[in-house]
Amino acid sequence: MDIVHHALIGGAGMLVAVIQDQPLVGFAFIAGSVFPDLDVIFMVLGKRFYLKHHQGITHSVILAPLYALLLSMVILMPLGEWWQVEVYLAVLAGLYIHVLLDWFNTYRIALLSPFIKKRYSLDAVFFIDSVALALTALFYVLHAFDEVNIAIWLYPGAFAVYFLSKLAYQRKVRRQLDALFAIPSSLNPFEFYVLVEDEQGLLAYIYNGLTGNKKKQIRYEAEDEAVRVLAEKSRVYQDMKDITRAFYITGVDKTENGVCIQVNDIAVRNFGGKFARTTLEFDNNGKLIREVANI
Repeated sequence: MDIVHHALIGGAGMLVAVIQDQPLVGFAFIAGSVFPDLDVIFMVLGKRFYLKHHQGITHSVILAPLYALLLSMVILMPLGEWWQVEVYLAVLAGLYIHVLLDWFNTYRIALLSPFIKKRYSLDAVFFIDSVALALTALFYVLHAFDEVNIAIWLYPGAFAVYFLSKLAYQRKVRRQLDALFAIPSSLNPFEFYVLVEDEQGLLAYIYNGLTGNKKKQIRYEAEDEAVRVLAEKSRVYQDMKDITRAFYITGVDKTENGVCIQVNDIAVRNFGGKFARTTLEFDNNGKLIREVANI
């Protein structure tokens, strides 16, 4: 989930706290809601470094209690205090809700960092989801019309039901199609980008669960082992493979001067399909002469 939506969710919590005459608790909640995405500071070391480490250590469920303690101390410091249990719990709730929502998304997070580097994702909703945004907007509309009591119960309940329903539905689609991936659409809650493996390689298409229609089918031939070994000489290739879900060789152009390899992430439709598009060029001796990735 993007940082803007996380901030809106935090803002909803803050409005509820203000109504209950606890503005400091509300501020603590919104601080915890946005803190994990402050790893954007890694961008100063380059976008590839940032993407490789995004949703890593700042999204750790193990370190969240420590982050909450430090953040609550910073919040209370101007007041001459260092501890209030309500403030600490509000920060911790914001942190855990942020991580939980990102776990339901399609971009993997390192839940157990720094002790386990493996990344996890449930693929239930795309990181920008129209229904989830509509539910958050509904909270603010109800608040504007002074229907706060309805909003307090309806908003989290509807959000939880939607996410759990999408998780169950995504699992059903994936089993039904025997797919490697079933990535949900950002706009249509019944539409998925599906990737299936067969004897010929990989087949990708967009699937509508309501109608059963399949469209925009793309066939990816099986990777050539020798070409893949050559591509692995590239540091950019190695980094992009860590960042992406299914980094796959989609084109090989052999000339008298060498070979040009095209590689794409074919599992997630981020940024119109351009994200992670990588070009590697080698001479006839297998020496890497050019490497570039679209990030």
